[in-house]
Amino acid sequence: MVRMNERYSIREIKTLLKKLPSAAAAAAELGVSRQFLHEFMKRHDIPYDPASKRRQAMLEQFGERDKAIVSGYRNGKSTLDLSGEFGITRASINRILNKNGVERRIESPCHKRNQKIWQMKEAGRTPSEIADKFGLGRQYVANIIYKMKQNV
Repeated sequence: MVRMNERYSIREIKTLLKKLPSAAAAAAELGVSRQFLHEFMKRHDIPYDPASKRRQAMLEQFGERDKAIVSGYRNGKSTLDLSGEFGITRASINRILNKNGVERRIESPCHKRNQKIWQMKEAGRTPSEIADKFGLGRQYVANIIYKMKQNV
């Protein structure tokens, strides 16, 4: 088996680990197995955090996309529009927005409908009349009104 410390200094190996995206890539560059490299690193107290490498790789790969998503949302695009534009799910769009601390707009059709229901209730319409207008059950409308009353 090749003795790495005869061909490479520990400093060179550390530099290689920082430069390459994974320990497997560094092992291939050195001409040894990944397991051998890992044992060598343990023997010589060379720190290596694969999770940090993955985070760094993810930032490099998706950082620009995430910035574009945040920018698009702040410029008025909906999560549905952004999911179609970037080819990812709305849940992923929401995760990216939450991760970046973006204050969210309420944009669901149900929220708009519920606002109209509340306005009709404030105007004096009964839950039965409102339910008939929207094609909903009277009890369902009453529950919406009750929840809206709790939030006011």
